Amino acid sequence: MKKLAAPLLFFAVLGLLFVFAACSNGDMRIVRPSETEAPTPALSPTPTSAPKPTPTIKPTATPAPLSPARDLTGKWTAKGVYYLLNLGGNRVLKVSADVILTLKQSGNQVSGALDVYPTGQEPTGKGNVVPEVEGHSSVNGTVSATTLTFYIGTKVAGTKEKWEFTFTTDLMSGHVVNLDEKTFLGRDSDRKAFSLTRR
Repeated sequence: MKKLAAPLLFFAVLGLLFVFAACSNGDMRIVRPSETEAPTPALSPTPTSAPKPTPTIKPTATPAPLSPARDLTGKWTAKGVYYLLNLGGNRVLKVSADVILTLKQSGNQVSGALDVYPTGQEPTGKGNVVPEVEGHSSVNGTVSATTLTFYIGTKVAGTKEKWEFTFTTDLMSGHVVNLDEKTFLGRDSDRKAFSLTRR
């Protein structure tokens, strides 16, 4: 038994010497879990799309007048009803009148005169009134397709009213709209208050 133990002890000592020799040469080391894992690749930044340019909105140009359907040159007459306003913009006086519209047309432009002759006046009860008198105004306007438009004003009050008519060959109907919102000196009417005939 002693003869068998001696060789075993020799080999055990020899194995220990081998282990110590390996450690001194750096061949044996403790492996940490982090050293066996593959490095995590760096995340590249997510590409961001370039902002879309804001579309430029171009201002809408005022459409050019359409070619006139008729030549309105001549004298047009009618009977009509319109109203005078007070400083509050209320219709205080109903006026019946004869209207004469004398026009001369060149292309889309018209010029001439508007004469208004009151034949009857009736207070509406909505305020104090000043009687209407005869009126004569110069006319400068435009014709587009079958529509005639012109404005009436004075140097003191500026543009007071807008007259607008639609027409056929010898018939024209329309109305007047007050544009003076400070002193309300313009006339005002219902739609199609005037029906004119060419003479």
